[in-house]
Amino acid sequence: MKFSGSTMAYAMTISLVIATMLGSILAVNDHYRQILHGRYAEERAMENLRSGMAWLMSQNPAREETYAVELFESTRDSFYASAEDWGLLRLIHGEGVFARFRERRSCLAGQSIAASPAALIMNGVSQPLTVTGDTRIMGDAILGRTDIHSGRVGNRVYSGDQMVYGKIFQSSTNSHPVISENAVEPLKNILQNLPFPLPGVLQLKHIQAVQPWEGEGLEIVEKQSVVLDEVALSGKCRIISANQIVVSATAELEHCLLFARKIVIQKGFSGRVQAFATDTVEVEANVHLHYPSVVGVIKTDVTPVYMTLDTGAILEGELLFDPGETVIPRNADDYVLINPGSTVYGLVKIHHNLDLRGKVNGRVIAGNFLLKTPATVYFNYLMDAEINLGELSPEFSGAITDAGGWLKIIEWL
Repeated sequence: MKFSGSTMAYAMTISLVIATMLGSILAVNDHYRQILHGRYAEERAMENLRSGMAWLMSQNPAREETYAVELFESTRDSFYASAEDWGLLRLIHGEGVFARFRERRSCLAGQSIAASPAALIMNGVSQPLTVTGDTRIMGDAILGRTDIHSGRVGNRVYSGDQMVYGKIFQSSTNSHPVISENAVEPLKNILQNLPFPLPGVLQLKHIQAVQPWEGEGLEIVEKQSVVLDEVALSGKCRIISANQIVVSATAELEHCLLFARKIVIQKGFSGRVQAFATDTVEVEANVHLHYPSVVGVIKTDVTPVYMTLDTGAILEGELLFDPGETVIPRNADDYVLINPGSTVYGLVKIHHNLDLRGKVNGRVIAGNFLLKTPATVYFNYLMDAEINLGELSPEFSGAITDAGGWLKIIEWL
């Protein structure tokens, strides 16, 4: 059978079209196969990152340490990490690897305070604890060598039907995890070596910075007092003043570290900071310090300490006075006031002289309480205070302690 030239040309054209279509289909298929493989590899690298981080949390990673692990007994699946301190928390940089694909993320990690059911822990005080007014201790209490009973302040008497809404234990030993000296010491070194103060105020305005979490970060060191006004700082940022730092309500701070002799957080501010002073911290009314914030005084001399949370202030994190075990000798004029209407979600750890009038949804560790009224001062009295460990989320994690155990990821950065 013979075909005409036109028929042959038509057949060849059809064949060419079919071959082109098949080639295109194969090319598209290969393209999508590569996309799917890439997505699978990226997901596998991310899964290696998550698995590696979960393993690392169980190891309680030390600062300035690096880690390299082969996962699933495979050279294609690996995890690498390094750790450093960020304030009293642990900053961890992790990298999950699958073949040539890498996923790198940083996170903040801390240690849970939920291991003990104690809402209140006191050590080293022999004078009984007196509760009055509408005080409520919801949870167990470890009272060291002291006892507890109800009392009267003016015309106020205790309104509860039991002293503690939980169990009471006496213990003469240190019965709480100690915040790691390895974490506290670098902070103390910064505060002990503040530059020589100069008079005057430096107002920082219209500064914006989003600092990566790896590397040295942004550090602002000033000999004058510093006012943070209309600034937006996020990430690895440290601000150090030889005298005073004032944080205005217009400032936007995320995870920044503050160091000064005195720190004032003005009315209406909302953000996340770790603020460390040598003697004075004032958190004014209606401030909201979001989790995981830390407000602390680390003494460097015998200057009296003054810390206050004003009415309406909310701190989600930790309020600390000399968080480590190495402390400057106590001063009778040291004073920490948590005002009525203020709330701490987390941990309050105060060396001595805590005047607690507000609410702590979490745990209080205190050397003693001090109730100041216009008429007199009552030693080891609580009036209208509320301590409720049951209101604290079991996911809460805070400062690294010497107790060991697992860390928890607070936030991916």
